[in-house]
Amino acid sequence: MSKLFLCLILLLGLYNCETYEGVKVYEIQRNVNGQNEVDISVSEGDEFALKFRGNPTTGYTWVLLNTDEVDGALKGTNFESDGIADYVADSKDKLLIGGAGSFYYKFKAVKVAKEATVLKFSYQRTWEQNANDLPDAIVKITVS
Repeated sequence: MSKLFLCLILLLGLYNCETYEGVKVYEIQRNVNGQNEVDISVSEGDEFALKFRGNPTTGYTWVLLNTDEVDGALKGTNFESDGIADYVADSKDKLLIGGAGSFYYKFKAVKVAKEATVLKFSYQRTWEQNANDLPDAIVKITVS
């Protein structure tokens, strides 16, 4: 009986662990009343993804403002120098025009760093003249 209970707890724990392309996901919330700062600690060699909720049919997309910061302890694996990452529609909304989903930024921790890498993200319409260069989310990633 105790083995069955232990297996059930293990399965429930695995079920609640979200992954994207086989890596652990950290969901980052957009802050509308000031800066949203999140601290994440990973080990050298870890691969992980940052998830941001959004809806590109509104014209808005998540943009990594300082892509130049991703060249030391971290390596970005699914976005170019424009700072725009993969978008995945929610499974329940895949056939719904205007449905929401998530943007995923995937990284690999390539080396230990003395200081955290600070990444700044903005939720913006990239074509607008006055696109927001102020971050809607700041993520500090420490590689140990």
